[in-house]
Amino acid sequence: MLTSTERLPSLTRQVERCLGYLREWPPPLGTSAVARIRARLADALGEACQACRSLPGVHVDHDHVTGLVRGLLCADCNQRVDNCPHSKGCPFASYLAAPPAADLGLTYPGYRKVWATERAKIAFVGLDPYAHLR
Repeated sequence: MLTSTERLPSLTRQVERCLGYLREWPPPLGTSAVARIRARLADALGEACQACRSLPGVHVDHDHVTGLVRGLLCADCNQRVDNCPHSKGCPFASYLAAPPAADLGLTYPGYRKVWATERAKIAFVGLDPYAHLR
């Protein structure tokens, strides 16, 4: 709805923002662990998606096996990066081979709790699908 009142996007609730592709940037202000990591990544690496470099990075991407934060990604790249079949020659392969946030050594919040559940499943089934990655 058009109004005569102007507000900064960062002070506007997410549900009140326009439906353009930038609706997720800037991310809602917050003090959660993920919000703090997002702010740290934006300060250290910039606000652009670290895979495509054309849209704002709004999602904190992390390795689901190690729990390490890899960088900030736009919504599209965040959905596609883990399905990249290439070892080199594409932006996703380059991003995965050398994650921009690797030097920061950040771990995604709640990862240890999720991994404990995975270890319990592995013990129950007797097969570790991640063994080759360790």
